[in-house]
Amino acid sequence: MPEGDASRAYTDEDFVTYVVTDVLNFGGFFGGETVTLDAAPMSAPEKISGFIIPEHVFENLTQRHLIAKGMALGLVVDNGEVRVARVLGAPTREQLKEIVKPPPQADTGPGPRALSYKCVHCNLWIVGMPDMPGDGAYYCRLCGSKLSS
Repeated sequence: MPEGDASRAYTDEDFVTYVVTDVLNFGGFFGGETVTLDAAPMSAPEKISGFIIPEHVFENLTQRHLIAKGMALGLVVDNGEVRVARVLGAPTREQLKEIVKPPPQADTGPGPRALSYKCVHCNLWIVGMPDMPGDGAYYCRLCGSKLSS
């Protein structure tokens, strides 16, 4: 990471959602602790790009070897280099539970807290709570689709 970026705080709006189309390599030893993959922005699935992502730039990853085709990643990309990354979703709940670090206990008050949910439109299990803009309905954080109740 270039000097100065390590302490920069990125907002959710800085992240672009990509879907992994192919995992090419897990680097180690001489190659470093990286994952090389192809991914496309969720908003433009035809625009596939290649990325080499160092493991240390992930915010919530347990092990880079668990990244697989079909997973959704949030990436902050600057001049073709991934500055920060997070796992956003996976095709199965089991994959998601295995690859994502448990979130820290937050002081969210009383009541249940969702750790993930299924979006049928994305066909993914998504990390965290769905959006609830105020109309009483829940919406997918990735695609914006209304979730069934």
